[in-house]
Amino acid sequence: MNPMPSPNANLDAPAAAISVRGLRPAPGMPARDFDLRPGTALYLEESADTRDPGMPRWLDLLLGLAIPDSDECGEVLWRGRPWAEIPPDAAAAARGECGVVPAGGGLLTNLDMDENAWLPALWHRRADAEEELAAWSAFFGCFPMPQARAHAVASGMRRRIAWTRAFAGHPAVLILEDAAEGASPADRKLLLDACRRKLSEGAAIVWIAPALDPDVAAALDLDHN
Repeated sequence: MNPMPSPNANLDAPAAAISVRGLRPAPGMPARDFDLRPGTALYLEESADTRDPGMPRWLDLLLGLAIPDSDECGEVLWRGRPWAEIPPDAAAAARGECGVVPAGGGLLTNLDMDENAWLPALWHRRADAEEELAAWSAFFGCFPMPQARAHAVASGMRRRIAWTRAFAGHPAVLILEDAAEGASPADRKLLLDACRRKLSEGAAIVWIAPALDPDVAAALDLDHN
């Protein structure tokens, strides 16, 4: 008979920013349970080719933009509270603590690239936005950011601007969905170096992709076997 865990076993563990309880990402798949704590990383397998069209993306579930249909489908919590119970204004503020790179970058085509990078900072009124954006755009090699629309900017530059937008602003959580897709080896190394740095600073990272590559597993200290 296995002993029951001590009720105080995790007393000193940092509080989880995002917790998942009994969540089934697709029909027939086992339920998932995890706590995303500061300075830790998690890999979630997801592919647009294999995901059930009726099921929400992991990104939307983790950000509370999609709520499981019933208690039987599980729940996602932000700092211990189910997203479904958080008022809209408070939920929007909570999402401001997350840096997000959606698949494809998520940049708006009706805004210049520098305006895209500024959006979260302006929306959430971040006091040190200018310094953060300058520092991270320099890190990713896209400073100064172009004052031009997406169609006039090379794909590599657009990708690095999307990374800049996510990493700036001291995010508590980074959710990176196919973030390295199409990146050059040099850019990919930059992204993984940035992830290492954020982990060392106490951010939590969710890496969402169809497969976990060995260099990502090493950078995020994940078991890829």
